[in-house]
Amino acid sequence: MDSIGSRIKNLRKEYKLTQQELGDIVGLHGTNIGRIENGSVLPDAGVILKISTHFNVSCDFLISGKQELSIPIKDIEEVQNGTYAPDSSADVTEKLISPNDITKATNEKEELLIQAFRLLSEHDKNELYNFLLKKVADIVAKS
Repeated sequence: MDSIGSRIKNLRKEYKLTQQELGDIVGLHGTNIGRIENGSVLPDAGVILKISTHFNVSCDFLISGKQELSIPIKDIEEVQNGTYAPDSSADVTEKLISPNDITKATNEKEELLIQAFRLLSEHDKNELYNFLLKKVADIVAKS
């Protein structure tokens, strides 16, 4: 079965790293990397992000094995350090869309937000969701 642990193990071996070396890179003990690789422990979002950054793969790939909707990891790094600017040629959706049309309308910036949202804790997701609802209500009230 293809799992997050097996994908991490395959990447680690491909880059010829020991479990301890990867652990040093992401701030874990090598035995914890072994536990992640054998599926007895799931890595937290911060570890997933560090591993994906080191191996230059998307968090989506590590989590699901799928890459179709992935965002280049460089964009996540730019978001973290505050320098992200989407490609100026990106199609920017100017209006709210229905959930049924979301897959047709996402652009690079929106996909990055979706990927970043998936890394948040449930508490942080709820806070962000409530903030966005308030922001949209404010915009609607002004128009």
